[in-house]
Amino acid sequence: MDFLKYADKKSKSLGGFEKKSEITKEAVAKVPAEKDEFDVVIKKEIPAIPEEKREYIIYKEKRYNAETGEAMDDSTKEWTLEQLEAEKARYDKAMEDAKKQSDALAVCIADFKKL
Repeated sequence: MDFLKYADKKSKSLGGFEKKSEITKEAVAKVPAEKDEFDVVIKKEIPAIPEEKREYIIYKEKRYNAETGEAMDDSTKEWTLEQLEAEKARYDKAMEDAKKQSDALAVCIADFKKL
């Protein structure tokens, strides 16, 4: 994902984050107990089990065919907050390293100019 274009795509409704959910386990209805004619329980009651869902966040981006301009299936990628924070930390580290290189080059340039 090109994070530099995120704000522009978001403002033009071409991409953005969406909350999604999917059912991971179907609900099961309550099954009443079964008794015989003498009121003896043959089968125990099975309690209802609610459905289980998983919620997650995706980044969805619209795609178009470059030749025809027709809309294609959207591109989607699931993201977690931890992944986004790790990406930001990676870029912050790269900036820090670039700043150190720049400062070292400034010293080199100063020494060069003294000659």
